[in-house]
Amino acid sequence: MRRIFSAWRDTYARLAIASEVASFFADLPARIAAAHLVVSRSGAGTVAELAAIGRPSILVPLPHSLDQDQFANAGMLEMTRGGIRLRQEAFTPERLAAEITALASAPESS
Repeated sequence: MRRIFSAWRDTYARLAIASEVASFFADLPARIAAAHLVVSRSGAGTVAELAAIGRPSILVPLPHSLDQDQFANAGMLEMTRGGIRLRQEAFTPERLAAEITALASAPESS
């Protein structure tokens, strides 16, 4: 995992993209509160934080999660227009860029 994170950090640095890459953030509620948009998996804790703090999100449920609970979690935010649910196979750079562009183009509808 460290090798993957290192490759991501190097790529982001080369592209001059400000980022922090880690497998865990202890201060997640503060990070969510500071974000304009969250792109994340859709575990119960994350979805609860997003709902409580009220941040828009693009959620990519873990495809092999037990009982498809992450898919259901993301669906709850999607039904209330709090997030966009993308299946992992649909989560491509092009699709992500299109979703972010659409949100940025019409912020009042998100």
